[in-house]
Formats: sequence, C-alpha cells, structure tokens
Amino acid sequence: MDFLFTNFLKLNFMKKIVLSIFVAALTAVGANAQGTWKATGTEPAIDPTTSIETGITGLVVMHNDGAGVVGQTDGTAETVTYDDVTWDNLAFIQGTTNGMFYAFAPSSNGTLEVSVKMGSAKPTVVAATDDPIETVAAKIAASGGDKQPAKNNLTDPTYPDVYDTYNNSVNVWDLSASSSADQSIQNTGGNVYLVMSFSVTGGKTYIVSVTGSKLMLRGIKYVTDNTGITAPALEISKEIKSEEYFDLTGKKIIGDIKKAVLIKKTTYIDGTVSNSKVINIQ
Repeated sequence: MDFLFTNFLKLNFMKKIVLSIFVAALTAVGANAQGTWKATGTEPAIDPTTSIETGITGLVVMHNDGAGVVGQTDGTAETVTYDDVTWDNLAFIQGTTNGMFYAFAPSSNGTLEVSVKMGSAKPTVVAATDDPIETVAAKIAASGGDKQPAKNNLTDPTYPDVYDTYNNSVNVWDLSASSSADQSIQNTGGNVYLVMSFSVTGGKTYIVSVTGSKLMLRGIKYVTDNTGITAPALEISKEIKSEEYFDLTGKKIIGDIKKAVLIKKTTYIDGTVSNSKVINIQ
C-alpha cells in the first residue's frame, strides 16, 4: 500500500511538472508572437540595401533613402501612446530625402503598427504589393524621381484599411479622389506625429510613403495572428460572463454592430478579462 501511495504521489508530481512546462511553453511562444522596436536616436547610417535591425522575428524593414538614414533625436516631439506602447522623442530614424518610404515584409499574417513623424499636408500612401522588399527601393530609384511608389511603381498594389491615431478613424490611404481618407493630414503646426495600424498578410511587402517630407520612423510593433500552439480546450476553457464591443477610439458600441474594426472585451466568471481586435463583417 505504501508503495502504491508513493508512486501515486510521484505520478501527480510529474503531472504538475509537465503542466508547468506546458504553461511555460505557451507563455514563451506567446511572447514571441509579437515584437516591438523603438529607434534609439543613435543608429549609424543605414543604406537602402540593408535591412534595419529591429530584433523583431519574422519582419524585415527597409527604406528608400539613397543617402541612408541615421538616428536622430527630436526635442519637440509629441508623445503618442497606442496599444500600450509610448513613442517619444528618442525614437527616430530620419532620412535626408523628401519623398520617403519605409517597406515592411512580414512572414506571417498579423497587425503592423508603425509610429512616424511626417510633414503636414503631404500626400501619403499605405500600400501592399507582391514585389519582394529587396526590389522595391530599386524600382523607385529607377522611376526618374517619382518618390510615390504606390501609384506608378509597384506591381498590382492594394491598399489596406488603416487606423491612425491622428484622425482616430479607419481609412484607405491610396490618393484616390473617391477614397474615404483625407489623403494628407492637415496640421497648422507643420509636423504630425501618429501611429498607423493595419492588417498584414505574410509574404507581401507593405509601404508607408510620404511625398515631399522626410518621413521619420519612431518605431514598430508587429503582432502575429496566432502563437503556433493550441492548448487543449479543457486546459484553457473559461465560462464567459459577458462580451462588449468598442470602436478604436474606446467608445462602447450599443445596439447593432456594423462593419468595422472593433475591440472585443470578454469578461469571464472568474473575474479575468481579455481584449482582442476583431473585424466584424456583418
């Protein structure tokens, strides 16, 4: 009997160890499912043929400035906080060429949040293309000085829905007259600080582009759609108490939910709360 009891304790102890390892694995993968990079303001010159070292797994970042980009500090920068990240005056890479763009190549589907500084009233484009990121800068350089890549120099460009913190709204930035977006941000102060957030598809190249302005990149947050590990339902299931929906400005949605990008707040019986970004297609 003592032998059976002892082995029973050992078995349960091993189950606890395995469960702990399992939970630790979930935590580790969840941490790797997203990455945030802030420029330090001290980066040496980075040329257009070299990717910017962000340390974010699964995301390649490049630019089109022929003279290279270098770290800068902006003492008059406005602080912008979005998605629990605060972007301040130490987070800059500044180009020397008016008509800048930064290119992003994600390996997985997810969401890209790009923190930038740009000049006021400058035509702005956010576009996607199947062109490899390494060839995008060369296509622009060969265009005879046309720094706006989305209209003339990318293969079959498409334009994602973009939420930006300046307008606090979702728009398409494609420079078309019929677009719902104000295609340039009007600001009498001369400079604009904002975060642009948009969904990305793995294998495509995305461009944030401004004509007639030195586009400064303050930083990037990249979040993939999944962690790659699914826990057994018995292990992670919780009883839901309530679900609420909010728009991207934080306003609670009452009544019918129209087509939009929303934040869903789920409250569980045990008191825990989770938030997730959802796209409602009803």
